[in-house]
Amino acid sequence: MRWVITIALIVGFAGAALPGPQQMVLPEAFGFEEVAPAVFAPPSMTDDARRRALAALDAGETVVEAWFGRPFTRPMVVLCPGDSCDAAFGDNGRRGAAYGSFAVRLGDSGMTPVIAAHEFTHTELKREVGLLRVAAGAFPAWFDEGLAVLVSGDTRFDAPVPKAVLADLRARDAWWQWDALVEAHGSRVAYAGATTLVEEILDEIGRTGVLAVVSRMAEGAGFADALAAVRGG
Repeated sequence: MRWVITIALIVGFAGAALPGPQQMVLPEAFGFEEVAPAVFAPPSMTDDARRRALAALDAGETVVEAWFGRPFTRPMVVLCPGDSCDAAFGDNGRRGAAYGSFAVRLGDSGMTPVIAAHEFTHTELKREVGLLRVAAGAFPAWFDEGLAVLVSGDTRFDAPVPKAVLADLRARDAWWQWDALVEAHGSRVAYAGATTLVEEILDEIGRTGVLAVVSRMAEGAGFADALAAVRGG
């Protein structure tokens, strides 16, 4: 048992020392400044850029709050202009990324109301359902991604999707399989497919129905059972 604990401690300390999102627990330790409550930016970011980013966050928050119909719980947000985050938090290479319900990272092209709303939708969904249940695969990856696209009003993924892609999204629906789907089909097609699948549900049960599905999952139901219950109700 002592060896198990020793190995766990070694792995934990090693992970904490490596660049990655786990370092976002304490951005101040890496020189980031809190420019608004729970919003951090590097010292190199200009005041004007900070103001624009904060306005984008506020606008994105308003969109998510309106869609979910309740006050939004903003996660920690780390603003990452250029490569300012790479040394501490790893090279993300994306407009934005959400880490559970805990944190959102936004790059240069992600400091917009649309991308902020997209990432905030991810964190709000996971906060509502619960991180342990999310980690266990409480809902399909396509539901998570498609809902974020629709709530944010992102029009980049408005495109027809082959039936084979939709079938693949349904078959490989675990959150840890999403990156493989994006690699297999391309980002635009994968996100368009996820959006199509969520649109089909919205067309059938509406926004209030989708919110009811989320509430049932938060109470412990699986996605399929929650959706069936709302459809049958």
